[in-house]
Amino acid sequence: MATTEGIRENKTFLDEEVAELNGLTTNLDKTNTVSTTMASKVVHRRYLELVRHAPRQSRDIGHAYPQIHPIFDPTSWKYVSHFYDQSLSILIPYFMLAMLTYQSFTLDMDQTVSALEAILSYFDQAAQEEAIVSRPLSDHDLQSYLQSIGRIREYLRAMSSVKLKAGDRVVEQLKRSLNTASGKLHDRFKQLLTQYSLPLDLKIVTSSDRKDIPPLPSSVTQTLATLAKSLADIEIDSNAEKTGYLTSYREIRAECMIKSLGPLYQSSMVELKGIYEKGSSPFILYTTSLLKLCRNEADLADTLLDAKLLSLAFMGSIMPPIEQWVETGKSITRRVRKTFTSEVGILFDVIESLENNMNTFDSVFGLARRQKENDAQELLKAFKATAMRTFVDFITDVRNQSNPKYQAMPLDGTVHQLTSDTLNYMKRLMNYQSMVESILNLIGDGSWNEAGASQSRRSQAAGRSGRNAILQHYFADVLEALVQNIETKSRFYKKGQSLSQLFLLNNYFYISKSVRTTPGLLEAINGPDTAGLPEASLTSAIYEKPLKQNVNLYQDNWKTCVEHLMDVTYVQDGGVQQVLNSNQRQMVKDKFKNFNHDFDELWKTQKQYSIPDPDLRVMVLKDVNQVLIPMYDKFITKYASSGSGSTEFTKNVQKYIRSHEKLRLILWIEFESSFLFILLPSNSKGRFVMNTIQRLVPTTKFCFRRAAFALPTCSAELGLASQSRLCFYSTTKKSPFAKSPKVSTAKSTGTVAARESGSKVKMASGSSANFSRTLAELCVKQDVPFYLPPPTVHKTFTLAYLAAGLQLVFWGNVAQYAFTHYTDDPIFSSTQPPPPPLPLPGTEGIESTDVPLAPLRKRIIISAGLVGTGLVIAFGICAVPWRYVTKLTLLKGGTQVRIDTGRKFPRGYHRVYPIQDMQCRQQLVTGVGPQGTSPVKKGSSVHIMLGSKKERMAFFVDRRGSFKDPALWDSVFYRPY
Repeated sequence: MATTEGIRENKTFLDEEVAELNGLTTNLDKTNTVSTTMASKVVHRRYLELVRHAPRQSRDIGHAYPQIHPIFDPTSWKYVSHFYDQSLSILIPYFMLAMLTYQSFTLDMDQTVSALEAILSYFDQAAQEEAIVSRPLSDHDLQSYLQSIGRIREYLRAMSSVKLKAGDRVVEQLKRSLNTASGKLHDRFKQLLTQYSLPLDLKIVTSSDRKDIPPLPSSVTQTLATLAKSLADIEIDSNAEKTGYLTSYREIRAECMIKSLGPLYQSSMVELKGIYEKGSSPFILYTTSLLKLCRNEADLADTLLDAKLLSLAFMGSIMPPIEQWVETGKSITRRVRKTFTSEVGILFDVIESLENNMNTFDSVFGLARRQKENDAQELLKAFKATAMRTFVDFITDVRNQSNPKYQAMPLDGTVHQLTSDTLNYMKRLMNYQSMVESILNLIGDGSWNEAGASQSRRSQAAGRSGRNAILQHYFADVLEALVQNIETKSRFYKKGQSLSQLFLLNNYFYISKSVRTTPGLLEAINGPDTAGLPEASLTSAIYEKPLKQNVNLYQDNWKTCVEHLMDVTYVQDGGVQQVLNSNQRQMVKDKFKNFNHDFDELWKTQKQYSIPDPDLRVMVLKDVNQVLIPMYDKFITKYASSGSGSTEFTKNVQKYIRSHEKLRLILWIEFESSFLFILLPSNSKGRFVMNTIQRLVPTTKFCFRRAAFALPTCSAELGLASQSRLCFYSTTKKSPFAKSPKVSTAKSTGTVAARESGSKVKMASGSSANFSRTLAELCVKQDVPFYLPPPTVHKTFTLAYLAAGLQLVFWGNVAQYAFTHYTDDPIFSSTQPPPPPLPLPGTEGIESTDVPLAPLRKRIIISAGLVGTGLVIAFGICAVPWRYVTKLTLLKGGTQVRIDTGRKFPRGYHRVYPIQDMQCRQQLVTGVGPQGTSPVKKGSSVHIMLGSKKERMAFFVDRRGSFKDPALWDSVFYRPY
């Protein structure tokens, strides 16, 4: 009975435990927080304890079940013995199934308990991992940080399969911790990559060796690779948010490349000033440097990033700098379209560079796995299209008669701008002959013409074939169009036929000389087969024959002078008449008079013309001299001198006759329309030539510049001439403007160095050379103001004088006070108030009983010192306006300058100095500022010092002032040593 009661108590206890278990489960589901409060932990522990004890209570019930059920009572066994015999085969399987069910139930309960224990452990681990990832990230604990991230990801995978409300809260907490950790990894990755992605130095970027680029430190590389791998693993985790670290990588590396290439980008965008030299385009260096950085970027991406992400990251990092590079190339093509005559070489250099580097571009874009055509090929096509267009535009501009760019005509008949630009363009094309031929083949032979070239001149090249036949055809069309345009423009001259002929002569000769002196140009036009047949060449047909024709036409201008020299020999009594009658003498006088008149008129007209090329000038003058001088010499030999046996026509021979040497000199001066540099010896012959020039041009003065030139009949020292005014000096007197070393007088007579053959005199062009020449002409006639200060300088001088006056008043009062109040008594000087002043300064004999003053001598010395201090300060203030140049004037004659300063007193207000004694060690022309005279560096002084050899203190000249000719200032005054 007691046993039965115990079993019933166990059953009742089991029921109570089950009820308590259900209540705990309900409380567990209602728990708001997961593993954060003690109450929640108690509920979870009790839940686990009940689950553990429940099977034990069940086993106790099972063991006691035979005692409860009457069929298992031994006293009742006799009632069921017959049933046992019959049902034994059924009971044995029943008990075996019961035993197996009990064992399976026990095993499932153990596994469930273990799983619950693991899940409950995640509750505590989530809080621990959250604390780890919340602290600041540093490199020394990076591994522990990454291990914590790995555990968080493992807990998330385990908890994702648990269907508990409390488990959902743990999952959310773990996700927050994972996102926090990934964000800190991303920030560290960006910080470290930015720190070591600094712009490279220009020397490193432009060097030819890629090894010059400094690699990242090994520790930094390892850290970045570890961070990138961890971030990549987080990116593919469905439980984590995307960090976008690849985007950060691309932006940081692209910005580094753009900044490293910044100087090359800026220099490529600057417009060309002057003549382009082959291979000097900064865009070529820009291209090679870009490829160098792209290959370096590929190596870096391969080191830091996963192979699957390499192409994506690499393409994103190189595309911004490549797009900037492409845009720079397109801007160059747009610029060259406007100024192709001077910058056409840039196109060919860039095309050659792109073609040479195209394989590298293909490999770069192949690594980036770009699907479309790479940008380098597109840019190459754009450059080739621009080059093709320039060929068509160029020949169209040459053929166009109404092109506004070439409407201005030189007033002196010199070489036209169109001729110069055309020949310079052809010279530049010869530097890229193979490239030009390939592009012309893309255009098609003759496709650059609208109406084509004339058959008469094109027939020499029509049947020619070969590698450079198309280049010959193009050059033939260009020269033909140029000659036709020049011939049309020559009709615009209305002064006379001589200027038109001289204009054609200058242009034809310039074409001929340029073609012959440019390597390969003559062979490209004529071809190698016509080298021995000059008459059948294209150049002969286009411009050489017209050149000879115009030389002959120009000689016809002197026919009127030659006709006056046609002489008649008078015969008397079977012999030559020795004495002329009055009619015959008058006829000879008229011949000389008419010759001199026509010659002077022709000389006055043609001295305004120009033959800049010295070879052409010598050729023209040689032809004139060969005809005119011998006939004139023969004519004056017959009539020049009177005496026995001579034909006399007048007693005043000098009135009608000029010497042939004088005539030759006049002809030589004729075409020197801009500058004439003459070497003159200091002997009698040199003085004779100098006196002759002075008689011809009475306004001759000293020179302003040095150069080398020579007359065909004498050697020389240096000099200068400007149209009708010549400037010279001999070896006996140095020019005050000369700076270059003295030229030896032992030079040969034939030394000639004229102006540059391609130079052109443009009237009213405003150029520095023409302005300096005008200034030199003005110096011959009058004084020329050369420099004026800024207009506000006089106000500054007034303030300076006012400040100096105030200083004198102040120090005078201090001196008077010291004289009347100074005392040596320390009592009075330290404790007593200042003594009253004496009635008059001269009352030194009166001693005051109240105030013991210092001795008179001491007070005078102190007062004098104070007055002297005021004078020194006032003088220092006044010294600035006294030495400040308010006006600099070149005096008449060009040998002296007058300097006006800010000094207001008459004495010394104007000072005159020889130019040769003045010097300035600072160069005026800097090329900075509106006038080109501003200081190069900001904060530098705006004044330059103009000194004189006879004075120690220099003059102040303000760069901001007005200069007539800054370049001439440097030429005259600048002496650095």
